[in-house]
Amino acid sequence: MNIGFKIEEIMKSKNISQAELADKLGVQRQTVFRHLKRWKEGKEPSIRLLREWCDCLEFDYKKIFQ
Repeated sequence: MNIGFKIEEIMKSKNISQAELADKLGVQRQTVFRHLKRWKEGKEPSIRLLREWCDCLEFDYKKIFQ
């Protein structure tokens, strides 16, 4: 499973929408959508960005790679 799908799975399990995540991150919903799309296509986020998202989702970013 790639990072984009894993992040979406975490969001669903925590009932957090793209708009809610965008609010927590202080960005526009389109930014969240764009990043998720790229990540689902196989591109990888920077560790800084991944940690920021996982912190907002209250998820240990290291578990993404397990």
